[in-house]
Amino acid sequence: MDIIGELYPKRKENPKTISGNLLWFTEKSAHNCKHFILRNKTFIDVLFISIYLIEQSIFLYFVLESIYSVRTLSTIFILTLLTTMAIERSLMELRYTSLNKEVSILTNQAKEFRNKISKIKEIIESNTKRLK
Repeated sequence: MDIIGELYPKRKENPKTISGNLLWFTEKSAHNCKHFILRNKTFIDVLFISIYLIEQSIFLYFVLESIYSVRTLSTIFILTLLTTMAIERSLMELRYTSLNKEVSILTNQAKEFRNKISKIKEIIESNTKRLK
């Protein structure tokens, strides 16, 4: 949570106009959705599997009822499926880029700690040699 909060900090100021309030609400909602997606991968996966199931069930129902032509139904189904897949891909890409940023921050911190440890070891070794 701390690293995610550092990557995507919330704004502190309050807007003073109606359009500013609308954009503020949109930004807060998007910020909260982003954190929800980052924290709840399993729920998002199950949600999209359920959406795919519902889409396929509706497609099968309409094909079996043969209310519309199969060509039209297939086109609508493919467009719906591709749109759902694009939304899922963009959400997972958001997660991927956020996790990559976290990994790079943690890697940099680990390098800094290693450098500090090596400097402390050098100081300890030089002090022990001097004491002997």
